Amino acid sequence: MTTVLFRGHMYRDSRIKRTTILKRNDMIEIVDGYEGEAIYPVYRGTLIPAPINGHTHIGDSFIQEEPPEDLMSSVGPGGFKHRYLSTVSKSALVHGMKGALSAALKSGTHRIYDFREGGLEGTAAIRKAASGLNIDLKILGRPATREEALQMVNMVSGFGMSAISDHNFDFLLALSEMAYGSGKIFSIHFSERTREDIGMLLQLKPSLIVHGLKMTQEDIAAVQKNGIPLCITPRSNYLYGLNADYSRFYRNGLKVMIGTDNGFATTQDTLSELSFLYFIQRNFSRIDPAVLLKSAVYDPVAGETENSRYLLFDNAYLSEYQIVTKGYAIRKRLLQIT
Repeated sequence: MTTVLFRGHMYRDSRIKRTTILKRNDMIEIVDGYEGEAIYPVYRGTLIPAPINGHTHIGDSFIQEEPPEDLMSSVGPGGFKHRYLSTVSKSALVHGMKGALSAALKSGTHRIYDFREGGLEGTAAIRKAASGLNIDLKILGRPATREEALQMVNMVSGFGMSAISDHNFDFLLALSEMAYGSGKIFSIHFSERTREDIGMLLQLKPSLIVHGLKMTQEDIAAVQKNGIPLCITPRSNYLYGLNADYSRFYRNGLKVMIGTDNGFATTQDTLSELSFLYFIQRNFSRIDPAVLLKSAVYDPVAGETENSRYLLFDNAYLSEYQIVTKGYAIRKRLLQIT
């Protein structure tokens, strides 16, 4: 018996293609073109791997006030964000996180890499917030000491640290070694506001770096040579006046992911971030929508070529350009093809 599960546009091999997905004797078969056109499909429209958010800080999602214009005043030590975090109740913190995760799922984002500040308490809070939600949450904890890291390492997907200059370097090296020894991720912010030492970064052997705005051409080449993925957060950067030509990352062959950064500043909607990136990038150098879309749906950190979940745009037959520029506003739902 053959069932036509899907007929329409599908993102495959880094492009949108006319596709039919068949189920024959409990086996899934993906074929080019519109096979079995006389049979009404279970799903139709446009199907893409479910988007990934490569960088969030959702612990501050409860904050409702407008942040300062300056980056350090907003998220730096003792600044706007941390003053709120120092006084928030645990219930309000968890409630804000759950709302952010739920909104991410509603937007079609199914996997999130969250840099979880607050040590063990912060890790426990986001685990509680994610309870009951069908979201693939990668918790990147931030321990304050090696002892806390040892307690935390089996509770998280890895570590997500601030800038190199914010920590003792020997401590960062120890965390990197611990992460890799445990099969976990080591991730860190790098060259966001000012250029940082690329040699120190390479010693840390990160699984993922975030921002990279102030990297030189030589820095970018070193990151590319070492196969280190980079996550960019255009809306958050723009909010603080950190404008950049992101095409240089793509031109130089970096593995680029899309993130949304702080929960108080943006939504955790990867497709909204993608649309914003496309439009502001036109002021510098256009990036092919198909290239941008790949940044949102492929996961170089996990070493995967595709997700296990898909995002369906119901009855909408879209191009890469339409998905990138308008996908956030079109009716859609997460599903698994089985």
